[in-house]
Amino acid sequence: MPRLSDIEDQTSAEHPDDRLLVVVGGNLVVNRRGDLFRNQRTTTTATTGTLQEGESATIRFSVPPSIEILAVEASAPARVRLYSNADALTADAARPRTTRPTPGIGLILETVHEAASTVVLDPHAHGSNMEHPIVESLPARIQNIGPATAITLTLTYIQRERS
Repeated sequence: MPRLSDIEDQTSAEHPDDRLLVVVGGNLVVNRRGDLFRNQRTTTTATTGTLQEGESATIRFSVPPSIEILAVEASAPARVRLYSNADALTADAARPRTTRPTPGIGLILETVHEAASTVVLDPHAHGSNMEHPIVESLPARIQNIGPATAITLTLTYIQRERS
């Protein structure tokens, strides 16, 4: 167990604010400012082009490699499916809403928004990019289930893995 007297100060001229020590009960809990704030809620947004009723589009959400998803917001009626990689999306693309997904296919979450709404996920959905090589985005399939419109989607998430 490190003690404060054993910790070398690694503050650098390039990153003078990157050093922060948090000690609880004599134990070092956080030794970098980034570790303390890594778990803050963040959002990412993606928008489809105009989709006719029943039409689908593939989009990508820019996110870290692994995330915990708290909520999905849609600006219009939509079926939203988020995947771990493009192959999973392709394999599941034709599945009707009424059919259960194949276990282990790589589907991270599926939400259905009957109107512009936010679906709060409880329990939260955990997802990771499983592309080879790993990229900082996740593919999604969006189906318009209302009148023709472009659909804006927002994910609220917590980062679980650093790039």
